[in-house]
Amino acid sequence: MTTGLYKVWKWPTPACLSGFVFLLEDVVVSGGDGTLCRLLPELLDADVPVRLVPAGTANDLAAEMKLPRSLPSERREETREARLDVVRASGRPFTTVGYLGFGSHVVRLVNEFRRWACTRPLQQLLGKYIYALGVAWVALLRRLPVYRLRLESDGRQWEVETPLVVAANQPTVGGTMTLARGTRNDDGVFRVLVFPQRRGLELLRAIAALCRG
Repeated sequence: MTTGLYKVWKWPTPACLSGFVFLLEDVVVSGGDGTLCRLLPELLDADVPVRLVPAGTANDLAAEMKLPRSLPSERREETREARLDVVRASGRPFTTVGYLGFGSHVVRLVNEFRRWACTRPLQQLLGKYIYALGVAWVALLRRLPVYRLRLESDGRQWEVETPLVVAANQPTVGGTMTLARGTRNDDGVFRVLVFPQRRGLELLRAIAALCRG
């Protein structure tokens, strides 16, 4: 998958895109990580270059690629290209970070919060820090489900009980939290982080410790 920066243009839905994406030379996506993730299956099937214009909340992929949120009009034809790894979880592709458990609950909470019109002033005030607030909210105010998993890698197996598994294809998530330092999105390798902490406060401390390095 090739990404870069081009002119601003928005696509309505994946269904619209799938009909004739094969006829396009490239596709411009104006949005954040969630927008790109929703369109990714169709884009991968067509194998077309993607021009990313960061216009979301956290913009994790754009930040990792050091893409500016905007360019002066005379520079919008400039492009920086790179080939990225794509990770699949349950058949669904992503380029940044995927979750099992706690992280999915945080994303769901933030998305619900963003749909409420009355919260828009607070959303603008928090910006990308809304995800950090979501992490604290879920950790401290909700009961964490625990999953029993069997992990396999390089012929080895582990059985674990955990509220959170993170598949990281880059270091930073949520715009502010660096969970997997040293991870790259173009080296053919991703990291899996398993958190054994079952209590919300303990999990919050473990995440904070990772972010501090």
